[in-house]
Amino acid sequence: MPISAFSKALLSKIFQHAVEEASEKDIRSKKHPALVLSHVCRRWRSVALNSPALWTDITLRNVKARPGEGTYKTYVLDVTVPVKYDRARWQRETRFATQCAQLWLTRSQGNPLFFTFTMSNLDTYRETGTLNSQSPSMTSHRRTSRPSSMRS
Repeated sequence: MPISAFSKALLSKIFQHAVEEASEKDIRSKKHPALVLSHVCRRWRSVALNSPALWTDITLRNVKARPGEGTYKTYVLDVTVPVKYDRARWQRETRFATQCAQLWLTRSQGNPLFFTFTMSNLDTYRETGTLNSQSPSMTSHRRTSRPSSMRS
């Protein structure tokens, strides 16, 4: 059976599996599977854009803490990390990340969301949570571990 004969529902399930199993999850990446699938052809774009489950995982990796020089105090690990950023670049990156997140929120069509954020220079801290648009409270889960330099 040619793939063109697959129903939209079946394609949607296949797309969902591809997104769940993908190694690239950062929504800013051109290689994110939901984006790749939505750029194959008109039919696949229609299926992807009308499959809210593809857009419910919002992952941002290596998020810059803040612009400027100095130190960033982590309250989770209770360590101070040196930070140096170009303010204009930080603003562009932050604006782009915000636009990507807004796109994902729109395409998720009110489904519960799953967030993962990792900060650069602090790759050992991750905060994840779920947010249901019908219930604005966020359930947060923190997982921390020592930086590799502090492990014994």
